[in-house]
Amino acid sequence: MKYRVVTVLIGLPIFLLPLLAGGWWWRALMLATGLGFGWELGQLVALRERRQVTPGDETGSALPLPPFDPRAGLQGAITVGSTVLSLLLYGLEGLAVFTLILVPLVGLQELFVRPTRPLTQGGAWVWGSLYLGGLWGVLALFRLQAGSFWALWPMLTVWGSDICAFLVGRRWGRHKLAPAVSPGKSWEGLVAGLVAAVGFGASWAVFMLGVSTGPAIGGSLLMGVAGVLGDLIESSMKREAGVKDAAAVLPGHGGLLDRMDSLLTAGALASVLYWIFHL
Repeated sequence: MKYRVVTVLIGLPIFLLPLLAGGWWWRALMLATGLGFGWELGQLVALRERRQVTPGDETGSALPLPPFDPRAGLQGAITVGSTVLSLLLYGLEGLAVFTLILVPLVGLQELFVRPTRPLTQGGAWVWGSLYLGGLWGVLALFRLQAGSFWALWPMLTVWGSDICAFLVGRRWGRHKLAPAVSPGKSWEGLVAGLVAAVGFGASWAVFMLGVSTGPAIGGSLLMGVAGVLGDLIESSMKREAGVKDAAAVLPGHGGLLDRMDSLLTAGALASVLYWIFHL
């Protein structure tokens, strides 16, 4: 617990200062984080490829950390980082063009490097790059277009939700939410997290953004749900690779993906709500 608190105290200024400054400071932070996501994705993909999976058990035993694989990490960093960069430079049109380039390139790589397992590896690279890089890039655009206070809405929502879900689930959690994917999560923690998401998120939206009460509550609740789904998606990725954490760069938290998994989905949802409904 001590390491978790210290990491938050150090990491928050590193994240919030570029968020408030905007411009190239924010772009640089989001690109650097995207590169980190890609590196961790590469390690997970490489570990999944090397693991010995027993029949009938796709999860295997959980290892503390994936082994270091520079080639896979570099490929992941390039693909996910390029996805984020295409969005930062050219918006959604850039993402569409990059996707048309990424898919055949990954297909050619699998054809010549791993011709017997194109679906396993190729699918992981394409899906992982678009999921991690695409959603993270959308959040980056959201801040640039809507401003820092709007970008803080999903952040405060999921961070408040994560903290309350963790504390309540640790103390009173009895009923498992998704034991096959994330054994530590409970329904009690989920309910507490969603209540906190509405409390933190709606308060910020109403008093700082001028959003009316109904949309503020509904949007915050949806972001809380999206955050839980993002957490479970990342947990399933780690589960398939057989690891507890995606990396060990953040003491007490694991990797960048472990810390930002909820924000990936909640931030993208907030962007959609803003762009479609102009909350």
